[in-house]
Amino acid sequence: MGLFDGIFKKMKGYNNYTKEDFATEDEDSLIDSAKIWVSFQIDNWEEELEIVMEFEEPLRIVYACTAVFDEVMNGGFNQFFFNSSARWITVALKGFQALGLQELYDGLETAIEIYSENSSLLDAYNDGTIESFSKSYELHIFDEVDALYSEQQDHYSDCLTKFIKENIHYFGN
Repeated sequence: MGLFDGIFKKMKGYNNYTKEDFATEDEDSLIDSAKIWVSFQIDNWEEELEIVMEFEEPLRIVYACTAVFDEVMNGGFNQFFFNSSARWITVALKGFQALGLQELYDGLETAIEIYSENSSLLDAYNDGTIESFSKSYELHIFDEVDALYSEQQDHYSDCLTKFIKENIHYFGN
């Protein structure tokens, strides 16, 4: 069994998580468990947005906030706006407010403004090649807001964990 086989097997186990499993979940893995379980509730990825928008609000918030935050932490706002995660902006903004994460809310609004002001410039780097995309980082237009998200990582995790615990009854089969 390869590394990814073990990871996938563990992830598939979250699909069957019950409310009792979440109630006793270790705090250190609660966010990952919740976001993976919510992801397994999507049965048609071509209709991901529509399906998620029908979820109860706490599930939508966890899904959208983790989609946005994880994407930014993985590759910054350059990657965020080039990939499909940007479709979660509206829900994530509401979610960051619900989580008490005003800094992330403000940072996302700032990133949106930067993107809007520079969209034609960024479009020049969106020719479908990794080389072109990689060169977009040389613009350094998102550096400050990327740094803000990095600085807020622990606070984000604390607030999201607290939110999940307060809404634990929404998670699990």
